[in-house]
Amino acid sequence: MTDRPLKQGTFRNAIHGFSTWLLPLGLSFIVTPIIVRNLGNIEYGIYALVLGFIAYSFNFNIGRAVTKYIADFRAKGLSSDIPGVISATLFINTLIGSVGLIVVLLCAEWLVHDVFRLAPAVQENAVFAIRISGLIIFLLMLGQVFTSIVQGFHRFDLFARIQNFSSLAGLIGNLVLALTGFGLIALLYWNLAVVAVSCILSFATSRRLLRGSHMLSGLSRHSIRLVGGYSVGVVGYQIAANVLLLFERGWIMARFGSESLTFYVVPMSLGILLHGFILSVTMVVFPLASELHSDRTGLLKLYRSATKTVCFLVAFPAAVLLSRSGDFLTLWVGVEFGDRSANVLILQIAAFGFAALYVVAFQVAEGLGHTKFNFITMLIGLIVAVPLMIWLGSYLGIFGIAIARAVAFFSMLLTVIYLERSIFGSFQLRFWLKTLGILAVAGLICGFAMMQIGRSLALTWPSFAVTTIFGAAIFALVLLVLGFVTDDEKLMLKRVLRST
Repeated sequence: MTDRPLKQGTFRNAIHGFSTWLLPLGLSFIVTPIIVRNLGNIEYGIYALVLGFIAYSFNFNIGRAVTKYIADFRAKGLSSDIPGVISATLFINTLIGSVGLIVVLLCAEWLVHDVFRLAPAVQENAVFAIRISGLIIFLLMLGQVFTSIVQGFHRFDLFARIQNFSSLAGLIGNLVLALTGFGLIALLYWNLAVVAVSCILSFATSRRLLRGSHMLSGLSRHSIRLVGGYSVGVVGYQIAANVLLLFERGWIMARFGSESLTFYVVPMSLGILLHGFILSVTMVVFPLASELHSDRTGLLKLYRSATKTVCFLVAFPAAVLLSRSGDFLTLWVGVEFGDRSANVLILQIAAFGFAALYVVAFQVAEGLGHTKFNFITMLIGLIVAVPLMIWLGSYLGIFGIAIARAVAFFSMLLTVIYLERSIFGSFQLRFWLKTLGILAVAGLICGFAMMQIGRSLALTWPSFAVTTIFGAAIFALVLLVLGFVTDDEKLMLKRVLRST
């Protein structure tokens, strides 16, 4: 594979990954305020709690092993070993998913009454909602195996179609249900139906990609050890992330109530969108890192290019939301959110901005099989976050909890120093100083300009858009003057765009 086709294919796959974030984004901005208004702050807080439970509890993405080993085996000409890895992964995922389903069904009442301490008036609905979430978690774990097969074959176009269908169907269904007066349980039933259909589509697509060979083979100890050994770190860091998110939301729910949780998770959803955006663009790095395992020069080029791109993509939206947090929330979900959640939004964007900066390092570490590094990194974040959330939350409420998350995510970013030394032989200090320094200057200048312009205009969506466009022009101009994009990068981008 030559360097040029590799870059072109990588760019196209990144665009397909980007579409899984971009297409549902506009609709989610419309849907979220409507759901908040129709469910009310209290019931929406429960809905957000259950969605977080679905996203993290027992939902361990062991399917990542399939993506890694399909890419690895195909590069080495060992395609006959692929069915064994798929069989082992499907067996482990089904086993964990079944255990998770049983635990959720049995512990739903205990979670609602004793952990989250919800008000008696909403406990019955909350118990039922958590039990529905158990079924969703089980189907998600099955679907992970099949979508991981698609990614392992670098068919991010097919992956994007499935993900976009799932996202759009879920959002449109939720919008219709909310507008017609349905509540929390109906929305979760719809989510369950969408996940089931997506699982079937993923299975059919992966079967087609494996044509001419069996999807499954008999289980072997070797395959189970291979998948299990790789997945220990994956499960470890996901457990740590689970504990952090569930503790955070459970602590807010128990100490401050579901309404306060709503004022926390709505701005947090923007941070998660930023993080999801970066994940969607960089998911192509994971299988490529696996293929470049023995080519450290090529891997370093991939790492630096991807990291520089991520820093660029994070900087401008962060500058917009950090400088105009209250204005944006007021326009999006109302004056009350603009007053009560603006400072929380600033901290959430900072936190998820830090998280985005080590996404590429995470992808490279997993591609090389260093999943324990990611576990240790997430464990550090958990150890820093939990005591800080308890301490700062007691004095500052949800604002203190947001501070704790931002500090924890920054501490996780520091582990990139160790990763770069262990893989590339040295910390890329000059690269980081130049990249972040230029972007910081551009972000500060455009953020200050947007604040000044925004103060002189009435607060409307058109004026916000005009201000943002003006800020983008200033941001781009500063980057151009400071030489952020090199001549080689400009030439490569022109070639890639011409080929696509």
